Amino acid sequence: MDHWDPALVNPLAAQRPVLLIDNAGVGRSEGDIPDTFAGWAAHYSAVIRQILGQGSKVDVLGYSMGGCVAQLMALNAPEQVRRLVLCGTIPSSGDGVKPSPDGKAFKRLKAARTAEEEQQAFEEGSFVQRSERSREAGKRAWKRIANGRSDSGEVRCEPVPPGPAHKQALAFVRFMDKKNASEGSYDRLAQLRLPVLIANGEVSSRVCFYPPPPLILILAAAPLTNGSNIRRATA
Repeated sequence: MDHWDPALVNPLAAQRPVLLIDNAGVGRSEGDIPDTFAGWAAHYSAVIRQILGQGSKVDVLGYSMGGCVAQLMALNAPEQVRRLVLCGTIPSSGDGVKPSPDGKAFKRLKAARTAEEEQQAFEEGSFVQRSERSREAGKRAWKRIANGRSDSGEVRCEPVPPGPAHKQALAFVRFMDKKNASEGSYDRLAQLRLPVLIANGEVSSRVCFYPPPPLILILAAAPLTNGSNIRRATA
């Protein structure tokens, strides 16, 4: 949950209730990381029901792997998702889908063991081959993210350990495997009956960057009960 840039989250939270949720087995959430993105989607949907109540509707913003999971949330629990925003993401395999041929950025993030290594992987993976202006914007984004990761000096979010990072990668590989098309989103996209905004940047047909952990930001339709517009949820 601490990988979200406050420059995005805080303005949203000024207008809307926001839920930031750690996946099962990630951060402070208990349990094991599900083997499939459908399992991830079920986890997020269950947390939403627990926090907001049965029948609650939310707007879902998913980035990278979180965008893959957000698609399945909307497909598997259509009664729960009101609007969908997909950023820097991809559907499961199908005609015309072109995953990034370069997995180096993901591998660097997966291998990061220190904040410095994570920062380097973030900046190189996100902003290499971009303009100097983009690279500088990336550095500022990382600084905001890193500075927002502590509560009273306590670090909430360390780099994802090797085991969980590997399980996340395997879930993505399974999602993109044509043998598992029935578990994916591509063949079911026509079933979506809700507003969808897709923002994939300059290369709209592929994902350029897969940062662990997956990022899903939930915009609740009703006020949160804790009196704050941002709620960080673990399960």
